[in-house]
Amino acid sequence: MHDTFPLLAGRIVNDDFHPLPFVRVYIGDEDLRGLGSVDPAVAPGTTVSVLAAVAGG
Repeated sequence: MHDTFPLLAGRIVNDDFHPLPFVRVYIGDEDLRGLGSVDPAVAPGTTVSVLAAVAGG
């Protein structure tokens, strides 16, 4: 996966290609963490959303 998506490594996923703690990935309305796999099948036309926490002061 790192060869296919090199810019994701260290930014939104770790070395095992799991989302970092502050990143949420939704496939449709389902949180990826609740799907039990970091490599689920995604049907054509399904919306995939990547959301990162934002903090500031």
